[in-house]
Amino acid sequence: LSGGRMQFGGPGPEKNGGISDTELLSLITRLTVAYEDGDSKTLENLFAARAQTNSEAGRRAIVKSYRRLFNVTEQRKMALYDISWWREGTMALGQGRFEVRVTEKGETASSLYSGDVIVRVEKLNGAPQITQLYHHYYQ
Repeated sequence: LSGGRMQFGGPGPEKNGGISDTELLSLITRLTVAYEDGDSKTLENLFAARAQTNSEAGRRAIVKSYRRLFNVTEQRKMALYDISWWREGTMALGQGRFEVRVTEKGETASSLYSGDVIVRVEKLNGAPQITQLYHHYYQ
């Protein structure tokens, strides 16, 4: 799976600490690589302490959930694409699509999930962090 294009809308990054296009692209790339590598330590650094996902609240719970997935899967591929970003101050909100392919340990066949994704990023302590990550997939 490969990444796709991103569109940036709304006001550009402000001189007072807004999130740049490069920072958003870097964050999404690091998220994808950490997911595929099963790197829970890197994932932990990408999420804010009070981050939220579909099923978890708080960085520790989110990372624990990813660790459970990493423990039962042999291989993971993820693509986040067609993300349109809207920015305001030190916050950016992205909406786009995702595709994930996972192979469980001991299996040869993989499962494919695709759908919509919403990601909210805030610059906290000078670094962009994910504060919300929601997805809806189609079967």
